[in-house]
Amino acid sequence: IGQPGGDELASGSFRARLLARESSGAESTVGSLLRAEPIDGTLIVGADHVRVVGRGGGETILPIQSIAYVAPRRD
Repeated sequence: IGQPGGDELASGSFRARLLARESSGAESTVGSLLRAEPIDGTLIVGADHVRVVGRGGGETILPIQSIAYVAPRRD
């Protein structure tokens, strides 16, 4: 039995990279085609979406296909 997402992680897909960032627990800055401003927070990756949870507990849900970039949190 492999780890969840193991085959996908080996493929190097964008979702696999999101899962790796989620498992690190690091805060990220997420740019989306749906928003003018990037969003900062930790990632929770679903099958076809990402929840970005901010420091204050607010959540933004984005379809994976709308994500333009993910980077280490900007300060």
